[in-house]
Amino acid sequence: MNFIFVYCWIVVVCVLIMKNIIKILTLFLFCTVFKAQQTEVSVVKYEDIEKRIQQEKDKLLVVNFWSTTCGPCVKELPHFMEVNSFLKIK
Repeated sequence: MNFIFVYCWIVVVCVLIMKNIIKILTLFLFCTVFKAQQTEVSVVKYEDIEKRIQQEKDKLLVVNFWSTTCGPCVKELPHFMEVNSFLKIK
């Protein structure tokens, strides 16, 4: 009787583990097939930034260096976009 109970318990645990593995694999497949926001980012040299600043003396320029692994950087990005939209209207 104890053996049957242990066997059933093992089967239930294995089924739960397999369901989780299937969920993880499905998520991984989804992420690889539908790559989230692929954006071409160009490399800009410091000298080019300096030239641009000199050319745009009558405009407000914001140069923001950030990383997707920086939590505060990611949080502030929507605020920059909001300010940019507001200033474009003017």
